[in-house]
Amino acid sequence: MGFIGRFESDGDLDSTTFDSSDDGFYTIDNTTLSNPDNSTGVDLYGLALNSDDEIFVGICGNNFPLSHTATDTCEILKLDTSGSLDPTFDSDGKLPLGSESIDSIYDFGVNSNDELYFRGRKNISYDLSGGGWGEIVSKVDGSGTYSSVKDDFDGNPSIFTGPVGSTVVAIDLKRNNIGEAEFIYHKLVD
Repeated sequence: MGFIGRFESDGDLDSTTFDSSDDGFYTIDNTTLSNPDNSTGVDLYGLALNSDDEIFVGICGNNFPLSHTATDTCEILKLDTSGSLDPTFDSDGKLPLGSESIDSIYDFGVNSNDELYFRGRKNISYDLSGGGWGEIVSKVDGSGTYSSVKDDFDGNPSIFTGPVGSTVVAIDLKRNNIGEAEFIYHKLVD
């Protein structure tokens, strides 16, 4: 279970305009998922703000303690400034990623076009035959359209952005043939 709240500039919880029908927190649990797939809980994996102060949220179902992540249950949510799901984002505010075979999501960043970039994994366990974790960087625009950006990383990339509107880059760590670490810089978008 997770909670998302918005705080005012003085540090007080904004319970009058953000999710004002409740306690000022948007609650995330397994009932939040479009397809719970027998999930007993949910993990909150990422948050990012766009230039309109709308919130992108990454969640994945879990079957703790049996499995960290349940199959086909990762989703991107978009909350508007009032703390409600944004119905202009994939028609209901939720973009399920099951059809993309993404079973975990990490590292959120938003570019100057208010597009969300995130890192995901396609393999629930490490593929020793060369596939590794199946790391992928994807983007989702403000209306909920998904696209893969890069899926041939050697290691576990990290996504970095500055303030909203900055360049999105991924740094990939790989080992050379004698075991030394090499960092590879991938500029994903201006």
